[in-house]
Amino acid sequence: MPASSGQPDIAGQRAAAVPSSLAPDGLGALRHLLASDEDLTRLAAAWGRSPVLLSASEAATRLVTFGDIETWINAGNLRTGQIELVLDGQHPPGGIFGDRNFYGRKRTGYVDPAKVQASLARGATLELYTIEDWHAGSARLCRALALALRAQVHAFVFLSRLGRGGRKVHRDAGHTFVIQMAGSKIWEVFDGLPDKDNGSPAPIDKTRVGTEQIYYVPVGSPHRALADSKYSLHVTLSITEPPLRALVTAWAGSFTSAFRQTQWISGSREQRLAEVQDWTEKMIASLRGHSPEELLDRMENEWIEPKADWISLE
Repeated sequence: MPASSGQPDIAGQRAAAVPSSLAPDGLGALRHLLASDEDLTRLAAAWGRSPVLLSASEAATRLVTFGDIETWINAGNLRTGQIELVLDGQHPPGGIFGDRNFYGRKRTGYVDPAKVQASLARGATLELYTIEDWHAGSARLCRALALALRAQVHAFVFLSRLGRGGRKVHRDAGHTFVIQMAGSKIWEVFDGLPDKDNGSPAPIDKTRVGTEQIYYVPVGSPHRALADSKYSLHVTLSITEPPLRALVTAWAGSFTSAFRQTQWISGSREQRLAEVQDWTEKMIASLRGHSPEELLDRMENEWIEPKADWISLE
């Protein structure tokens, strides 16, 4: 694995044609992370339908390294919400946070490198959330993909020891795009979640994902992953397309933007019913007054994340 992080620049890449009714416009922006056009074609065909194993480009495997993780942990600046350690679905006892002194002033809630090391030794999985908040390469990548796909794109890091994976069978709200940086993991995808009556269903796909490979899991597909080597390091790009509620929220924001903050539905039941009828007619008129293109633009602009570019001070 390379010793230093790369910062893939996909913003200027020309998107390849994507022949799939389920694939969003802009899926070709992921081509930079894939080894070939054939991989992009296979991803497009599988998008939203089935898991698929792909080959990663050299740029993809430079995104995050062990050295990066060691730097972030030892710096001790990570806080709650940015880092977790998980063992068999639970947080290890003792926690991973402690105090730091800044010129004699004690501050609480910062990650303690020694506690992280102890938890890893017990078999816990290290999970880093939305690393695009502090990692330049991930920030530029997620922002470019968010603009191309009109989606929320976030990056997560998982470091597991042999036979460990951290999370039990679960679903994710977004499409899961796994880039295996080092080691290997066994991924299982199921057609349902376990329940107390029927136990765990048989996997519909079981795939070993090795270094320089990518594994795609469709949104909502239950899955789990266990390390198949001494250490497994992978980055997950979570690509979440806007749900129906985002469309409703976008319209509602437009409809209510002109209201007074103290606009109430007041009075007796009969008076309130009359007001609701009046407002219902206004809402219907408002919906008819917006073109689908206007609502789509508003929804996408409100939905996409990250919201801003990684700035340069030069």
